[in-house]
Amino acid sequence: MTSLRKGSKVWAEDRDSAWVAPEVADFAGKQVLVVTAAGFGFAGEVASWDADGEEHNGVDDMTKLTYLNEPKVLYILVTDSGDDDPVNPRPGTLRHAVIQDEPLWIIFKRDMVIRLKNELVMNSFKTIDGRGASVHFGDGPCITVQYATNIIIHGIHIHDCKQSGNAMIRDTPRHYGWWTVSDGDSVSIFDSKHIWVDHCLLSNCHDGLIDANHRSTAITIIPLF
Repeated sequence: MTSLRKGSKVWAEDRDSAWVAPEVADFAGKQVLVVTAAGFGFAGEVASWDADGEEHNGVDDMTKLTYLNEPKVLYILVTDSGDDDPVNPRPGTLRHAVIQDEPLWIIFKRDMVIRLKNELVMNSFKTIDGRGASVHFGDGPCITVQYATNIIIHGIHIHDCKQSGNAMIRDTPRHYGWWTVSDGDSVSIFDSKHIWVDHCLLSNCHDGLIDANHRSTAITIIPLF
């Protein structure tokens, strides 16, 4: 088996493109955490690969590589603070991460100031985790949780939120639609459940800080003191 270290390239099975060549990001016991060029993270057990004597996409000979057995999506790395296209968000942006269908732990590669073009509409089973970086949302529309469940927003700064809307916004990989004008809250929660806003710094928004309504339930708010 090849000796792995951070930065090593490995082969991993991918449900959409058969094989991808991610980079080793870290280790967790016997598991290897890797990240693809698009920012998706996987975890899995390392196993030897039988030699076939061929090169694959110029990465290396398969005799020198390992692969991850049935990796599971674990996290996605935000590398791009931009928000140029709310209908077709770029991979690496926060908007691209929050609309995915899979449960995802969303982390940030570096300190960022994110100025959204339109409100950020979150899909279910997402954690936005600002630990390890200074992440600010400001001077624009902010976060909307609508008809969603199991959302965690942790350790980010949300301030100076403004109204926006009358625009097309994507909310899942397969759907986008017309959104009317938002209220200008830091976090707007509508008909959603199991929402956790934890140790975030919220201030100076157009309407309010957190607005939960229309049958929203099981909401936990832990302020940053």
